[in-house]
Amino acid sequence: MQVRADGRQWALLTPGGVQLHAFEPPVPREFAEDLGSRLRFAAFSADGRWLAASADERLGVWDLARPGPGALTADGVEASPYWSPDGRELFGSRRDQACLRWRVVPAPEHGLAPRLEPLELARPAGFTWFSVNGDQAAWTTTRGSQVVGLDQLLPRDDGWIRTAPGMNGISPDRRWLAIYQGYTSSLHVYHLPSLEPAARLDCLAAIAGFQFSPMGDEVAVASRGQVEFWSIGDWRRTRVLTNFAGIPHVGVLVQPDGRGWWLAPEARFACLYTAGSLAPQLPLPSALAPLALSPDGRQLAVSVEARRLQVWDLQEVRRHLQALGLDWADAGH
Repeated sequence: MQVRADGRQWALLTPGGVQLHAFEPPVPREFAEDLGSRLRFAAFSADGRWLAASADERLGVWDLARPGPGALTADGVEASPYWSPDGRELFGSRRDQACLRWRVVPAPEHGLAPRLEPLELARPAGFTWFSVNGDQAAWTTTRGSQVVGLDQLLPRDDGWIRTAPGMNGISPDRRWLAIYQGYTSSLHVYHLPSLEPAARLDCLAAIAGFQFSPMGDEVAVASRGQVEFWSIGDWRRTRVLTNFAGIPHVGVLVQPDGRGWWLAPEARFACLYTAGSLAPQLPLPSALAPLALSPDGRQLAVSVEARRLQVWDLQEVRRHLQALGLDWADAGH
């Protein structure tokens, strides 16, 4: 199945030939605010109400529960956003060794923008990355790493445990912390909360991004030209998808229920694949790159031409596919 660039027609290759289907998808919500080019970073709050995204000129935050403009700040340029569990605070981490924090204040009435109030977040010496998962925050520096609670956010000077430096991420089940350095091919995995080394995954090329599956059974690592899947526990490489470009910055993206992976078989083309067989399910129009999924899996944030930000309602998309007889079964993985 291939979708036309504007999303209005689908072509299906069948034993009887090629079929063309007209398709009027639900209108996505598109945000008027310009964040700049290289729109690559986004995150939904835990309740799906808030969306944060950043590009090379500014960071924006939108209240998805009501129409209205977003709150913008140039301080969040190219920051990877992370939300506190209650959606009241937003954090950011950036490759230029910046760590950021804001209080998010809802708009007092419809039609007005929310506010972003900067909060102090001291950067430890040798800082390389900061990430948040639920009520836990992971700090990584050249001296090592610490995982702390959001109620005691600042790391202790005597609390560093030796790890690799670089960008980090906590697995959904909070059993693992993974770290990699830019332009290197090794993903270092540590047990939580002890930060004892668990594995070093030596990948085939420089890592572009990684994702742990919500089921806790595998981790996918994207690099230029391929996506590698590794089993968790024995840390074996179980399969390699070659000729994959990787979603810009994200690398790969997994559905929250673990039933599908968003992958990019070409530089300007992304598609949802089933988790087990990796059969294609939902190709996106060209030049759309998936950035983030809401925790319930219903909303998908995408960048258009790496410049415009949209949110797609995947439930509505599937309703239209069902009407055309193009939907897929959810049974199994």
